[in-house]
Amino acid sequence: MKPIMYNEKRGVSVMDIKLQQTQILKPQLTQELKQAITLLGYNSAELAGYIDELSLENPLIERKETDTPPLSYHKTNKNRMKEQDVSQQIRLTRKTLQDSLKQQAIDMKLSDAEKKIFNYLIYSLDSNGYLKEDIQAAADHVSASLEETEAVLAKLQSLEPAGIGARSLQECILLQLRRLPERNEQAEWIAGAYFELFARKNWKALTLQTGIPLKDIQDIFDMISALDPRPGLRYAHEEPGFYVEPDIFNTVKNGIIQARLNSRSFPDIQLHAHYRPMLSAAGCRDVQQVPFN
Repeated sequence: MKPIMYNEKRGVSVMDIKLQQTQILKPQLTQELKQAITLLGYNSAELAGYIDELSLENPLIERKETDTPPLSYHKTNKNRMKEQDVSQQIRLTRKTLQDSLKQQAIDMKLSDAEKKIFNYLIYSLDSNGYLKEDIQAAADHVSASLEETEAVLAKLQSLEPAGIGARSLQECILLQLRRLPERNEQAEWIAGAYFELFARKNWKALTLQTGIPLKDIQDIFDMISALDPRPGLRYAHEEPGFYVEPDIFNTVKNGIIQARLNSRSFPDIQLHAHYRPMLSAAGCRDVQQVPFN
């Protein structure tokens, strides 16, 4: 734009206006591109976790579990290690308790609010599978009501292994007793109302207070002794150490380092088994099952 000029003859100011069109290039990322860039920054473990979260939110998605043999570790001439210092096998990462619970929760059709509570609860479980955090504190943490949190906890406690999500040994035993094929009302009564006497093996007091014969109390003791007081431990690692699933294999051939992706470390995604018959019945040919990698 030019400055204002004064016209002496007319005695008025004249503004000389000049329009100009300028082309400016600004980078603009689409939602799909942003997601792709984010995914590129994930390693295999983070990607697997993302897929698990996605499958929990989307009932159509199912992560395909593949049974693959453990990787072999080969010693080179230049890099020999003692047998007692390293394992000859790179063990695959084991399925965690949280992985198992999230997989089971897919069929529960949880709402978004319930998923938030559910995820918080399962990651609050200790190694035994117990919920040690106060239920009111958990509700406050996820901004939910006590009733909503207790309802989700009840759903969590209905999953496998039986007794998971219990807040005490007594509740763990009761949860398992209620899941037995043939329920024993006397056993549930003793575990619920006389658990302290039962834990101390005070059979005489139990007989006097309940009127249950000593022989029946012994049978109940044998039944409860067969239950698992620490259901979460079956998912714990028995041996300390770390487990590696490499993203890339590096090999040296003729003095040249070669790198290749480990396809085993990338999860396969497929249509959930529950919906496959529906898709086949509809005769839809537009949807194909393809591996993620």
